[in-house]
This record gives sequence, C-alpha cells and structure tokens, in this order.
Amino acid sequence: MKGLIYEIQRYCVDDGPGIRTVVFLKGCPLRCPWCHNPESQDCRQEIGVYINRCINCMECYEACPRDAIVFNNGERIDREACDRCGLCVDVCPSRCLVRIGRHYEPDELLFEILKDLPFYKTSNGGVTFSGGEPIYQSEFLREALSLCKRKGIHTAVETSGYAPWEKFENIIEDADLFLYDLKIWDAKLHKEVTGGDNRIVKENFINLFLSLRDKSRIIPRIPLIPNWTLTKSNLEGWAKFLNELGCREVHLLPFHDMGESKKAVVGIETASLKRMALKERPKLRAYSTEYSYISEIFDTNGISVKGLREVSPT
Repeated sequence: MKGLIYEIQRYCVDDGPGIRTVVFLKGCPLRCPWCHNPESQDCRQEIGVYINRCINCMECYEACPRDAIVFNNGERIDREACDRCGLCVDVCPSRCLVRIGRHYEPDELLFEILKDLPFYKTSNGGVTFSGGEPIYQSEFLREALSLCKRKGIHTAVETSGYAPWEKFENIIEDADLFLYDLKIWDAKLHKEVTGGDNRIVKENFINLFLSLRDKSRIIPRIPLIPNWTLTKSNLEGWAKFLNELGCREVHLLPFHDMGESKKAVVGIETASLKRMALKERPKLRAYSTEYSYISEIFDTNGISVKGLREVSPT
C-alpha cells in the first residue's frame, strides 16, 4: 500500500499543538478559490512548471514523446497532450520542470517523521496529516496514523469534512486531533464556490463530534475569506450550528493569498485573489469596525474564539 504525498514540512507551529511535521497528501474533491495548496487538488502525480527557471535548453522538448512541450507561452506544457510520464523532468537541468507527488510506503513515511522525534518530545508536538483532503487516502492514512501511535507520536488530521463517513470511521481511533474546516454555511453558495455539498460536511462534523468522548479532539476552523466566509450571515450560521451541538471553541484562520503563485505552476486558471487581498488584509489587521462583529457573534453563542492574532485588537 502506498500513499501519494507532495510535501513534508518540518518545524510547523500552526497545525496542532507544539512543533509538528506536516505531511501533505495529494487529492481533494473541492475547488476552493482561496486554496493555498492548489498543487494538492489533483489526485495523481503532476508536472509542475517554474517558468522563471527555464534556460531554453530544449532538453525537455527533445525528451517528450508526445510533443507536449511548447515554447510559445508561459505554461511550457500542453496539459491535454501530456501523459505525465516525467521524462521531461528527468532531463531538465534547471528544475524548471518538477514532479509534484511521490509515493511512500507507510513505514518509509514513518522513517521521515521519526527524524523530528526530539522536537515532538520537547514541545508536546507531533505529526499532522494535511492535503489536499487526506481522508481520501484513508487506508494509507490509517496505517500511517497507526504506526505513529505505536511510537507514541501525537497525531492530527486536517480535513475539509468532505468525504464519506466510512472513511472517518476508518481513522477515528488513531487520530488524536481533528482540525475540521467549516467554510460556507449556505448550501447553494457552498456548491457554487467549492463544488461540494455542504450537507456532507455538516453531517460528518455532527457524527464526529458525537462519536468523540473527548470533545477537545475536534476543533472547528473557519477561514475568513472576504465575500464568501467572512460575512455576518455565514458566521452566524456556523455559530448557531456549533452552539446547538455543544461545541465551545472555534479557530478562525486569517485570510491570505499564498496559493496564488502556485496556480500557474500546475496550470490552474481561476480568478485572482490578489486584488481582494490588497484591499481586505489591512482592514483585518487593523480590526476595522467593518469586521468588529466577528468575535461578538461567537461570544453571544458561548463559543470561545482562537486564532485571531491578525484580526483582533492589540
């Protein structure tokens, strides 16, 4: 059994308690415009293009058996013609072309995770599995979680909640913490923006919350995206939802546009968020009166708010 992983990040401090190693699995069924890991969306290996590194050596052109290399635009690859064989990557001397995604056996991944064991022990940290949507590789994820647990490593799973409930059941015993994203409350808007049915997200959150005896094992998180999730009606919907369940904590994730530069690498064409970022980020950092209602909504529902470092008054 192998899992497809596109990155392993070390010394992370925002993905669970303590110092953590974050393992990013490939594949996600949602298409959120604000995704900060667009290279995670495709469930297969990809060829990434860093056009600024190209030295026009033509080695890739000579190596490609499908005539998928083009030099008349910034993309360099005809994505429809490319079969992702990777021969172009093998001959590229400047790493303009790179493979995105590598297959790991569970014990091979554990070897990488154990390299950071001293940091986990001194900081009460551990490993976090992210993506993409890691639960879509639930069999591999379960084995990796189990191996980590046997070594006494704290485990966390970052999830969009958009997966069959059976896949959650597959990993629930070996995950110490679920970092569960709640995005858009309105079902129609959620479908239009992300491509997924948020009834699945809500139902899975309810099932998971009720299944866990220790409620601190699940933390709902809401990304604050202007015009989509950062609206009064959206936050009120989630606050009421969490209050009725008895969930007493929510983490709010400040808006950023870190994924914008990655879209071109994998040939994703979506509307740019940079203009929105330039307009909205200063307001959030200054905690303008326009957004001062955020914490009040959750306070009214008896829910404590964390993660407002950039959007709270100093």
